[in-house]
Amino acid sequence: MPDFAVHWVDAFTDRPFGGNGCAVVHHAAHLDDETCLAFVRETSLVECTFLGPSDVADVRVRYFLASREIPFAGHPTVASVVAAHAAGTVGTGDLTLETLAGVIPVHLSDDGKRVTMRQNAPE
Repeated sequence: MPDFAVHWVDAFTDRPFGGNGCAVVHHAAHLDDETCLAFVRETSLVECTFLGPSDVADVRVRYFLASREIPFAGHPTVASVVAAHAAGTVGTGDLTLETLAGVIPVHLSDDGKRVTMRQNAPE
């Protein structure tokens, strides 16, 4: 199996091991569901994301619990954007994320530490 870069991000906090943890796996949106599920179980985190290229947005984000893929989640979105910036995949300012809930507009502050988003209305 190839190596994947992973960021372990604590969202909604300014200190390590605070807030909401999320592992963000880079260049991995193409992985099969079983591999993603196994990764989440291995981390013991509630949610993990898998990022990759998108034809309709700046980044594709897949969200997984230990039991299934979900369309969207808040703190993993924050974690994904900050991690993508740290990895050099995205810059600051406005960008879009392809999710199973649709394309989500987000904004990353100039310092790369504050994410705002407008979530699509639930169906």
